[in-house]
Amino acid sequence: VGGEVEATVDPVIKTNGSSLYLEIYPFYKRYTTTLTLSPNQESTLKPVTEYVDEADFVFIEDFESGTNHLFEDDRDENPYTQIEISSEDIFEGGFSGKIKLDTANAVIVAATNTSFDFDPALVGKTYMEVNYKTDVPLEFGVLSVDNQGVETPNFEFVVLPREEWNKIYFNMTDLLTTSRAKKFVFALRAGIPRENGQYTLNEAHIFLDNIKLIHF
Repeated sequence: VGGEVEATVDPVIKTNGSSLYLEIYPFYKRYTTTLTLSPNQESTLKPVTEYVDEADFVFIEDFESGTNHLFEDDRDENPYTQIEISSEDIFEGGFSGKIKLDTANAVIVAATNTSFDFDPALVGKTYMEVNYKTDVPLEFGVLSVDNQGVETPNFEFVVLPREEWNKIYFNMTDLLTTSRAKKFVFALRAGIPRENGQYTLNEAHIFLDNIKLIHF
């Protein structure tokens, strides 16, 4: 039996990088097309998608300014560990964010240089998208800021080393809605692991691109 059929594909993601939590990504449009099928013949479908019109981008850091970027708040107080804009290894565009660690400067903690307002009672679905490649485990999270300016850190998300560029989608919704605060700073941290008192690597590199915070 052949003829025209309507084909529909919903964009599905691994939430927080886990294949155990596959879900339709609410910020991508459903792909629908019409196929003409013939008996005993294969038909190829190449879905494409884009962001839904309702998606609200709180920030997009693609490191394309060439001079400064959003994650410039140095929380480890070590000027030798920072995210620098680099053209050494990029996902797309002309630049990416680069972190270099070594045994003398083995840890980085960096945060957004501004806080963002979210009312936990009103916030809808909120995700952070990140393109990355890294030699060491890399953590992402939020610092909730109360009315007195006291910060409470919550680094809930971890990505493992990847030699090639990868994309991950973090569901930030619960972190925001369960907090009593209404201001949040977004942060990341990483370090060279140690085993038996020794660093496992003499140096490590992390590359970041297209960090996006999206919500409804």
